[in-house]
Amino acid sequence: MAVGSALMLAALVGGGALLLGNGADGTDGTDDAGDATAPASGPGPEGDREPAPGTAPLTRPGPGGLALPVLPGWQEHPPEAAGGGLLVTTGGYPCPADPARSCVTAGAFLGPAGDTAGTDPRQVAEADIAAHIEESFGAATYDGVREQEVVLAEETTVAGERGYRIRTLLTTGAGIDAYAESVVFPAPDGSGQLLALRFGFDLGGEAPPAGDMDRITAGIRPPDGDGSRTG
Repeated sequence: MAVGSALMLAALVGGGALLLGNGADGTDGTDDAGDATAPASGPGPEGDREPAPGTAPLTRPGPGGLALPVLPGWQEHPPEAAGGGLLVTTGGYPCPADPARSCVTAGAFLGPAGDTAGTDPRQVAEADIAAHIEESFGAATYDGVREQEVVLAEETTVAGERGYRIRTLLTTGAGIDAYAESVVFPAPDGSGQLLALRFGFDLGGEAPPAGDMDRITAGIRPPDGDGSRTG
């Protein structure tokens, strides 16, 4: 199944052929809701889409017992579409390189991280962002990537666990600019499993602001808790 965006999830869900894509081109605006180091986002109705932390509806529980916040304008996809992980998207359009596939203006996927890059979140994030870009923005969907620039690479905290995130600004062969981001962190259930959160966001047009990446990351938690380790 292809749900199109800047996000091919086959590497995470193994056997799933899930694409999260991006769609409208445009230029960056400003968004002061994310980290001070985060890049500016496209324009958007911030007042209508910025719930206070912990107040957005949550998806069903998924990997590590965690759930994703469902921000205004976003929708949760059923388990069979998420390949065993959690998937939320917004917008939709035919993929530029293959109109038979459906892409979205923005998407977020949470699933188990691959185990080929070790156990260090930074190393796994560095391997995952490279795979994410190759799988999600390749010739089959976005005509490949012409230019890419890492705009954010830093430690971060997700669900009370220390992880690492990398955000890359892309220009695709189809002329679409987008952000791809990989966030890798330990599951808070004490299992020792690493989880990977992948984002694909268009710039401008009808895409949500890039600050939604930070809002989703900050809102990840167990459905009945605050994300901290218990027991």
